[in-house]
Amino acid sequence: MKEGDYAVELIAIEEGTADVIQGGEKIATLKEGDLIGEMGLLERRPRTADVIASSPMRLIKLTHWEIRRMSDDTVARIKATIDERRKAGVSDPGGDSE
Repeated sequence: MKEGDYAVELIAIEEGTADVIQGGEKIATLKEGDLIGEMGLLERRPRTADVIASSPMRLIKLTHWEIRRMSDDTVARIKATIDERRKAGVSDPGGDSE
């Protein structure tokens, strides 16, 4: 994923690892169970960082159409993940904490 691109899917890591790069600096490493692209997709804004695979990966991709059909509870859990990452300064270190 490329920083600044428009988000049209959410990706869950089933196997493998990826580095999150923002402004040329590695700010996090993602692993099994982590989500990629959730902020841009749910908040309808450009991606906040590059994500680059650091090992072979197996991923699950959900499009914005599939997300819209999810239960409110599932979407709320994804939003809670966004909030946790934002508070930790991982997924959007330069963004508003709203």
